Amino acid sequence: MKHKVIIIGGCGYIGSVLTSHLLAEGFEVIAIDNLTHGVMTQLYFQGNSSYQFIYKDVLDSFYLNLASDVWVVINLAAVVGYPACKAKPKLAKELNYKFVETLAQIPNIKLIQASTCSNYGARVGSKCTEDTSMSSLSVYGDTKIDAEKAMFDNCDGIALRAATGYGISPRMRIDLMVHEFILKAIKDNSLVLYESHYKRAFIHVSDIAKAYVHAVKNFDVLKGKAYNVVTENFSKKDLVDIIKSRFPNFYV
Repeated sequence: MKHKVIIIGGCGYIGSVLTSHLLAEGFEVIAIDNLTHGVMTQLYFQGNSSYQFIYKDVLDSFYLNLASDVWVVINLAAVVGYPACKAKPKLAKELNYKFVETLAQIPNIKLIQASTCSNYGARVGSKCTEDTSMSSLSVYGDTKIDAEKAMFDNCDGIALRAATGYGISPRMRIDLMVHEFILKAIKDNSLVLYESHYKRAFIHVSDIAKAYVHAVKNFDVLKGKAYNVVTENFSKKDLVDIIKSRFPNFYV
C-alpha cells in the first residue's frame, strides 16, 4: 500500500515541484488548492494514478479525514511575501496564521508547516540559526511566526523556514528576486539596484522540495522543531554579478 501525502496549496510554486518529487518517491499525493493562479498546474499531473486533486478554498470550511494511510499533511497555503500581505493583511492573518491554528488542532495530525527565513527580520552580517530570536519586519513574517507558535502549541509538527526560492516550476513566479533580475537582464538589459550590499538567503525550489520529502520520510525524528532550509547567501551585488556573467551587456 502506498502512503498518501496531503499538500494544502499543492498547485503553487513550491507545491507543484514538491508533487513531482513525492510522486517520484512512490507516494500518493492529494493536492488541495483553490486554483488562485489558474488550472494549468494541476493539469500537469492529470493521468497519474497516484495523484488526486481536490478543488477547495480552505477558508470557506475545512474538514480533513486523516485515514490510516495518510502519512503526513504539508501546509503550503499562504498569502506569500511582503507586498501581497501588506495589500491584504486580513486575508494574510486568516490564511497564514488562523488556518494553521485550526489545522494543528486536528487529532493525530502529522503536520509540516511552510515557514520562512523572513521570521528573522533584517540581520545583515549576522548568522541565523534556528535558535536565533525572531524579529519580523513585515505582516508576512508576523503571520508566519504566529503560525509556528500555534502549531507547536497544539501538535508536534515540523516548521521549515525556507529562504527565498528560485528556479523553474509548473506554477512559475516572476516576482522572486532572482527571476525578476534575470527578466530585467533579458527584456530591459538594465537594472537600477538599491542597497546592493543587502544580503539574502536563497535556495533552488527543487532543494526546497527535497527538504520536504526528507521531513516526510523522517517525521518522527524531526517533529517538534523548526529548521532553516537554505543553500546560498548572496548580496544583491553578488547576485547581479552572477547574472552579468551570463549577460555581459547587462547594465546595472
